[in-house]
Amino acid sequence: MVSSDINKDGLPDLLLGGNFYENNVQLGRSDGDFCSVLINRGKGEFDFAPHEGLQIKGQVRKILPISINHKILYLIARNNEIVNIVNWNSK
Repeated sequence: MVSSDINKDGLPDLLLGGNFYENNVQLGRSDGDFCSVLINRGKGEFDFAPHEGLQIKGQVRKILPISINHKILYLIARNNEIVNIVNWNSK
């Protein structure tokens, strides 16, 4: 998870990544999140914001915002996979 002002409204939003495959046998794998965004509406309220076409498969281990040419992008590191770079274009 990383906190970042994704929609540029001055409030910190949350970009979430998940999945964990090493659970015990009784619980099974935890895999159903392809990255989620929660938009901060203030006063402790968040809205889920889908990103068309965003599907980060695998076990997300780290999300890091980076700035390239004055644009915020997100590096998403996954276990034993290549790093993804995501550009969140809020409207």
